[in-house]
Amino acid sequence: MSPVCGDCMKLNIAMIVKNESRSLRKCLQAASPYADDIIVVDTGSTDDTCQIAESFTQVKLYHFSWVNDFSKARNFSLEMSEKNGADYTLVLDADEYLRKPEQDIREFMRQANDRYGSGWTGYLVRYDQFYNDEDQIDVSETRTTRLLPRGTRYDGIIHEQPVFEGERIFTPFVADHDGYLDRSKGERNLTYLRKAISDAPEDPYLYYQMGVALKSEKKTEEASEYFSRFYEIIKNVPDAFSTDYVRDGVIRYLYTLTNLNSTESLGSALQIVKDTEKYFTDNTDFYFYCGIFYMRLVLSDTAKYIDYLPRIEKSYKRCLEIGERDDAMTVRGTGSFKAYHNLGLWYRLNGDEERARKCFDMEKASATL
Repeated sequence: MSPVCGDCMKLNIAMIVKNESRSLRKCLQAASPYADDIIVVDTGSTDDTCQIAESFTQVKLYHFSWVNDFSKARNFSLEMSEKNGADYTLVLDADEYLRKPEQDIREFMRQANDRYGSGWTGYLVRYDQFYNDEDQIDVSETRTTRLLPRGTRYDGIIHEQPVFEGERIFTPFVADHDGYLDRSKGERNLTYLRKAISDAPEDPYLYYQMGVALKSEKKTEEASEYFSRFYEIIKNVPDAFSTDYVRDGVIRYLYTLTNLNSTESLGSALQIVKDTEKYFTDNTDFYFYCGIFYMRLVLSDTAKYIDYLPRIEKSYKRCLEIGERDDAMTVRGTGSFKAYHNLGLWYRLNGDEERARKCFDMEKASATL
């Protein structure tokens, strides 16, 4: 593709919406400084979503009849963005809120085009709020391809992905996302995912997403079945472990097996830990899980698993050695305050109050950074 003049590039934002009055205004307020036009495609709202959209002068509102396929709606939004002159389109959801970029986005795009022409897409870094197994809110980091050149289109009826061959590079765009806190969409997603799996029964990404959706619905046994299928597909493909969703899926599967808390499930988790640790040597989420898991394992059969006792402390120490990383999709705190907290509890359990207190002090200090 020939490059577009950096000073002439038009950047639009495109989103599909339905009954998003809770979050849309906040989303549009955060996004408006960075777009020429904002394309909002409504798929059948019955609240005041459309009125909120039309209150922003940059918004061009379109309507699309829902056909049970997210890609078709996404692609319509991209078509409308390009109809309005976009050279690049940043795809957002209504529950994503852009932070102020650390680099001028137009300068970034000019530099990228000078280097790659129009043959690149861009990652958005997203901080996802979600409920953990204790129904407390955690934050994890996700990298998702969202800045798309003209002509790019999506595929997949749910958890759709852009189809593109070329360079994928990081952009200055960072967003906060609170949509996973809305549990009302869970059953809807399961319906679409079952249809998608029936159409593509060997796609590990769909089994991963199905496991995630079921786990969030607290359907642990059913989630384990889908995670198991996901793992069977990817476990003998070493290159797969360089993919964010695969690493995340393995860790989620491990937590699911631990939550089942049976002799069989704990044994399966132990084998997976042994088989996959080589892929997670710099991943704090993995070692944080190991600290929890080894404790559960030893308690399940102390005589059998007593040799794993020292690995509890070692796992949390390894988390702290790795530390918090900006270049990995991990849960905030597993390389700092969460690891200090659990390590402190371990020391206290073993009667070492001095080291426990130091860990709790470090927990407070690192949680404020």
